Amino acid sequence: MLTHIAPTKEKEIEEYGKLTNKTKVFTDGSCTNGQVGAAAVLYIDNQQVSALRFHLGPAEEHTVFEAEVVGLILAAHLLTTSHEVTFPAVILIDNQAAIQASEHPAAKSGHYLCLRFRTLLRKVLSENKVTRQDVTVQWIAGHRDIKGNEDADREAKRAALNGNDASPKTDLPKCLHKKLPVGASAVKQKNKTELMALWK
Repeated sequence: MLTHIAPTKEKEIEEYGKLTNKTKVFTDGSCTNGQVGAAAVLYIDNQQVSALRFHLGPAEEHTVFEAEVVGLILAAHLLTTSHEVTFPAVILIDNQAAIQASEHPAAKSGHYLCLRFRTLLRKVLSENKVTRQDVTVQWIAGHRDIKGNEDADREAKRAALNGNDASPKTDLPKCLHKKLPVGASAVKQKNKTELMALWK
């Protein structure tokens, strides 16, 4: 897997305009009305062919960072299970921290999800007999009216708002068949908020 973050938004706009990959997967994570969701949308030849959604749970238990990485997991699963996929492929995400963490997972809250993403990505490479240079995780600036990006944002919000609107378990990777462990960062933030309210 290659990762790429353009140095500026202007440079990112230029680079996105030059992308020639037939296969693009747009991902996003969202916290909406106190609930957290993630999504990935597969595009082939600039046409949406499939999407996956996952509901993480309340914001008191999960962070948007976790949702962003779950979006990457969903993207890897789409690359594994969709027959229309061709390589080289690019996964586009508007969260730079998630890209950096996917390249160098650390012992931090939520980073175990990065390891799951890397495991799924190795499966993608192995099953398709391609090399790590054939899949790039690339930063794309948000709120630029790019249809794939807007679709991923909408699907992530949909997953956050209604757990029943998430993709069926049978369509998801096995690592997402069960409810995710409560995130330490989310719990710490909740405790901090409660303490500040008490202090005031």
